[in-house]
This record gives sequence, structure tokens and C-alpha cells, in this order.
Amino acid sequence: MPDTQSEKKILNCTTTDPNKILPMKYKWAREHYKKGVANNWTPEEVVMQQDIELWKKRGALSDEERHLIMRNLGFFSTAESLTANNIVLAMYQTVPSIKEKDDFVINMTSSILDPAFETKTARDIQRFVHDLIGYYVIMEGIFFYAGFVMMLSFLRQNRMVGVGEQFQYILRDESVHLAFGSDLINAIVEENPEIWTEEFKNTIVANIKKGVELERAYAKDCLPRGVLGLNAEVIGQYLEYIADRRLARIHLPKTYHKENPFPWMSEVIDLKKEKNFFETRVTEYQTGGSLHWDA
Repeated sequence: MPDTQSEKKILNCTTTDPNKILPMKYKWAREHYKKGVANNWTPEEVVMQQDIELWKKRGALSDEERHLIMRNLGFFSTAESLTANNIVLAMYQTVPSIKEKDDFVINMTSSILDPAFETKTARDIQRFVHDLIGYYVIMEGIFFYAGFVMMLSFLRQNRMVGVGEQFQYILRDESVHLAFGSDLINAIVEENPEIWTEEFKNTIVANIKKGVELERAYAKDCLPRGVLGLNAEVIGQYLEYIADRRLARIHLPKTYHKENPFPWMSEVIDLKKEKNFFETRVTEYQTGGSLHWDA
């Protein structure tokens, strides 16, 4: 019997051939794939000379600004081996606000990394969705965003431009990941409605609120005193604002009901053809005009 769209399921599907793309049921997944392909950049595209000169120039950056930059590079720059070995791994062990975030995500995503884990029962599927929310909604949708505000605030002042442009690219990457993960979670819940109990939803809301508190502590660590017109309190308000957006995206009620204190962040995310918002230089993705982003 030929495959049909209605027979396809994300989990535990034995009636269709997973190697067959057509007929395509999850068109949203294809769209996220295309955005991911278009959202491509290489380190060579970002000019770092101005950042190096600013970093070396005596008095050009305050001690508080240097502290903020090092904290955020320490959390974000996990891909580059020298940075990871010399900054990131040390900070994950020695900086409590970073280690606590790391430990929280590891504990919340344990099933995904367990080779013996299965999704045969409703309880298994519930655990899988729980971990997907930990990975996509909390880690990628909350834990990066205090850092985005801090580093892009430098870029708004035309300082640390190269690092700022890299964070701008990373922000777009995370927007794609967040959108894909949210749609994946919603599709699994739609196909397995028995897992979406009140108790489970309360657990998810509690996890997201815990994520906000951990990111708020990270912001306080990065900003012991106000700098760049920022302080931990206003970043905390932004975290509450985006947490409500994350909750709504997976069909849960808002908790905080706060206004966005950084409307310029939405403008950065929503740009299509990419003339750099902070007027440093023109940067474009391969097909940037086709991209739409979720703040």
C-alpha cells in the first residue's frame, strides 16, 4: 500500500518508509531546513581588526565592559577549540552562574543522550518532549538571550563590531533552532495528546521559570554594576518577556505579562535583507530576503 500523509507520524511510525520524502506531511520542517541552509556564514566574513585594536587600547573599555565581554565569550564561544579550551571549559567549572545553567540543561536533557531510551509508552514520549523543551525552548530560547542583549548593545554603539556581528549571526541561528524545536514539540503533542496533562504542563512552566531565574543570575554576574545603559533588572524584564513568548509558542499561558524593554532586539531579528542594523557594513545571508524570524 502506498504511503499517505495521514499515516506519517514523527514517533513510533512503522507504516511508512522514513527514507521517502514524499508525500510531504510536515511542510514546516522543510521550511526550517531551507532557512537553516540559507542562514550560512563563515568566520572570514567578519572583520575583527577594530575589535582587537579596541581591546588593546588602554582605557578604551572599562573593567566592567571587559568583564561582560569575557563572560559572554566564555558562554558562547564553544565551537572554536582554543577559546573552548582556554576560556569556556574553565568557566564552566569556575563560574557558578555558567555552571548552574550547564548543569540544569544536562539534567533536563538526559533522555535524549541515553542510547537505551525509547518512545514506546506515553510516559516515554512525555519525557522526550520534556527534554526537547529543555533543549530548544530553555537553552536556545532563553539561556542565550541575556548575552545577545549585552553584546549587541556594544554593536549599537559601534564598538566591538566584529564580535557583535558574530552574535548577530548567532541570534539568527538560534531563531531558526527555536522555531524548528517549537514546531517539532507541538507536532509531537498533537499526535500524542494524552501526554499533555495538567501536571505535565505545570512541570514545563516551572522549568521555564527556573530557566529565567538562572539566566537572571547570569545577567547579574555579567553586570554587577550598570554598563552600556544596561543593568540586570531590565535584562530580567526582557527575559520574562521572551519567556512568555516561548510559553505561548508551545500553547501554554503567559506567566509574566511584561513589555519588551528592548524593542530594537525585535528589529534586529526581523531584518530581511541584511544591511547591518547598526550601520557598520553590509552583511547578507545567501538568501536573506526569504528569512523571517521569531523574537
